Amino acid sequence: MADYIWPWPAGSVISQAFGAFPNNGVNPAGGHTGVDAAIPEGTIIRAPGDGVIELEGWVDDTYIDNLLWLIGGIQIVLNCGDDEPSFVLGHLSKTMVNVGQRVKKGDIIALSGNTGRSSGPHCHFESVPPGYILGGPTFGRVDPAVYCSGYWNGEAGIITRTVTAEVAWVRPQPWVAAGAVESYPEGLAQGAEFGIIGYVKGEDPYGTGSNAWYKTRSGWYVWAEAAQDDINGVAYLGDLSGGVPKVAPTPAPVPSSVEEALNLGPALHGIDVSGHQETADLRALPADFAVIKASEGVGWVDPALRSNVEEARAGNKVIGFYHFARPNAQAGNTAKAEAESFLAIVKPYLKVGDRVVLDWESDDIADTAWAKEWLDIVAEATKSKPMIYMSASVVNAHDWSAVEGTYPLWLALYLQGFTGGFNAPAKERAATEWKAGFDIWQYTSAGRLNGYGADLDLNVFYGTREEWAAKGVKVVPTDVVKVPDPVPMPDPAIPVVGDSAGTAEEFWEWFSKDVLERFKTRAR
Repeated sequence: MADYIWPWPAGSVISQAFGAFPNNGVNPAGGHTGVDAAIPEGTIIRAPGDGVIELEGWVDDTYIDNLLWLIGGIQIVLNCGDDEPSFVLGHLSKTMVNVGQRVKKGDIIALSGNTGRSSGPHCHFESVPPGYILGGPTFGRVDPAVYCSGYWNGEAGIITRTVTAEVAWVRPQPWVAAGAVESYPEGLAQGAEFGIIGYVKGEDPYGTGSNAWYKTRSGWYVWAEAAQDDINGVAYLGDLSGGVPKVAPTPAPVPSSVEEALNLGPALHGIDVSGHQETADLRALPADFAVIKASEGVGWVDPALRSNVEEARAGNKVIGFYHFARPNAQAGNTAKAEAESFLAIVKPYLKVGDRVVLDWESDDIADTAWAKEWLDIVAEATKSKPMIYMSASVVNAHDWSAVEGTYPLWLALYLQGFTGGFNAPAKERAATEWKAGFDIWQYTSAGRLNGYGADLDLNVFYGTREEWAAKGVKVVPTDVVKVPDPVPMPDPAIPVVGDSAGTAEEFWEWFSKDVLERFKTRAR
């Protein structure tokens, strides 16, 4: 068996041990499924061993999207080989890896966080042995101490520094007046570790005689005095002080807009709506755009389609229409049938400049060719490039190479702390690769806007109204088929464990036949 390391810095405080608090409403019969380290948000997390990234990104707390029964939040699953364990790291704030990427022990793969069901900043760490039994009292997990015996000690040439001050600010340039980097608004807390590639000369903020700034592996700068102040053996990258290291450059002007403050560039803020938001008056809501649900499957029309379109037009919103794909609902739901149904349904409402979207929800549908055929049909009929809406986990679940080069992505990836009104993240924070780029980011489902008393999906489009229209429909199709008669849309037969649910035996029979077959792992 290989030698593995703990993923966090030595000396980290363990806040919850493996097996603790069984049957407490959160943990299963065997107790806590991993080990928790109470470390500051932004602490570097390293690969415990050599392996392949099997999953990364936000994991929903649903069985259909959660085949290892992972906790919610931003996750990584590292597969270390057929006869070796897999490791699960949870509640992260950011990942630095992609699915399928090979990593070496000690590589920086993530930053700790507080995402998902979490009571405070920490990292949750699990180990899953080969041949695990998911139905066991700890869902197949074992104590990571079985595998992990030490901590990263700096081999492989990665240089790190640890924050020694109460907080170390992370700057885009080596000057205090440069402002904090948007990804690190609270700075790095005392004890946090970060990787560096060298140091530069910059401003001496407090006249201490120290004008050395570490340049991090992400390209930002941290004042050395706040993090060990040790440049011995560190590469010198140049003098950026401009000859006056104790005088900061003229501060940038106060941003004139939210977009400028967040480095978004031109941006539109918007919502997506369906019959669930029928009581919302789109004329009055303070949104730049509305993407409206039009159809689902074959022949099914959203009951609020007409009213939503009329209100959005009256409110001078930029408009999009989306179709919820149901390829597994019944045999007749071919890509051609659903595309023609969508086109027939939106034809009375569609205008030149509107956007059209395929809503692809489930990561258990591996037939990406179905999605491409739908997009191709709608693209040809409207002379536009439809978007495809997916969560980050669905993007990572399948091979989208035939789609991503042509059709832009509408990404659903919810970030911690985005509540209330529009507070869009900068595009770089998604860290999602998609060759045609992603046009819209849906960053929360818990948004609130004046004029509506319930949660809304909040989105940002990275562009102007003119750019929206330029990417939109060029012609309104005229040669579409008649809208078929509505077909009832059966919900997927996913049992729920709880009151009035089936028996445990029925649940495990469904789970073993339907879900585990789709989880591609050597555990089978």
